[in-house]
Parts: sequence; C-alpha cells; structure tokens
Amino acid sequence: MAGKTDGFFELQKELVVKVSSYLDAMLSAEEARLIAKNVETRSVDASLNNYRGELAVMKAEELKAKGAADEAKKELEAAKTSFQKAIALDPEYEKARKNLARISLAVPVTL
Repeated sequence: MAGKTDGFFELQKELVVKVSSYLDAMLSAEEARLIAKNVETRSVDASLNNYRGELAVMKAEELKAKGAADEAKKELEAAKTSFQKAIALDPEYEKARKNLARISLAVPVTL
C-alpha cells in the first residue's frame, strides 16, 4: 500500500481515542487531549531515520563492549547522520535532537 504518510501519527492517536470509546474505556477530555498531543513527529520518514540512528547507537555500544572501537565509531557516525536526517525532515522533532546531542558528545570532532 502506498500513499502520503503525513498525518499518520495524528491518525494513530485519533484511532486510540475512538477504539477506547468503542471498548467502553471512557477517556476524560483531558486524557484524550494528552493522547492527541503526544505525537513525537508528523514525519514517518523522520521517525524511521531516528529509529535507524537509535539502532546504530545500540550496535556501537555492542561493538565497543567487544573491543571493536573503530567499528563502533563508524556506527556512531551513521547514527549521527540518521539523526541529522530526522531533524532535517522535522526540525521540531525533539527526540531526534536529544539523540543527536547525546551522541555528539561521544563522537570526537575531527578537523
């Protein structure tokens, strides 16, 4: 199935509220508002890039624990690139910004 992905996460939250009402799981107006508000990003592509970055960070940690520092550094660079892509797709994507800031401290800057 193909189509536009903008609005996917908002739709997901709307469905949670609707399904909850069908299941007689009554949500207060405040709970429904909080669910609808809790959207990390509107961009599925940004979300996927952030996820790729998170996976690369986990892989880097595993490699570092095995003593493969050079490979770990490459994974961190890949993670950094993924987080940067996520932010380029959605400049308001706070989770990607935090992830990028966190690994930027771990990746040495080369001149």
